[in-house]
Amino acid sequence: MIYPRWADYPLPGPLTVEFFPPLPPPHTAADIDKALSCIAAQATGMTLFPRSARGIELVLWACPHCHEIGVIEPHRRNVRCRKCGAEWKLDRKLRLHPRTGAPVTIGALSASIPVDEIIENRESLNSIGEVDVFTGNGALEPVGTGTVMYRAGEIRLDGTAFPLADARILRMEGKDRLDIGFSGGRRLRLRFHRDSPLKWALFLERKLGRKA
Repeated sequence: MIYPRWADYPLPGPLTVEFFPPLPPPHTAADIDKALSCIAAQATGMTLFPRSARGIELVLWACPHCHEIGVIEPHRRNVRCRKCGAEWKLDRKLRLHPRTGAPVTIGALSASIPVDEIIENRESLNSIGEVDVFTGNGALEPVGTGTVMYRAGEIRLDGTAFPLADARILRMEGKDRLDIGFSGGRRLRLRFHRDSPLKWALFLERKLGRKA
């Protein structure tokens, strides 16, 4: 089992397994057999864990074909752009197959998105869905939840603006968070309900001249 950052739950995939001595009680042999049966390949070659492309839109934050932001829609193992109609299907090795042509890895397809071209003339960015905003030194305190916008060097939530001129660090955490660090140890955290932290990190990198 592997757990890509974008996935909602572990997906079947190749792993190197190291064996250790049996687990002591309270883990019985029956407990271990039951756990292993969940990931064992069935006669059909399939496992009990389904493959799903859900969450892949966090990596494919723009369509690699038409370059529109926020139009990739996963459905089971299928991935589709709702604007231009481009389609891919996720295989057992977590590669994406287009309608025609060779399969491609998710990383390679994401890397083909022309980030600079998409962002170059874009002065603002609005979140897709709501975002939880936290800030503080050390322990972070919640500020609020809502749609956020970047414009003119600031992150804005409702009537509150967070200037980014002093931002020093951009760091993605998990699949849904982006931390922005400032001098003096202050941090601003964005926790996205639906949007891609990768998209925001790439956008802010170019607007602020910082590397995520």
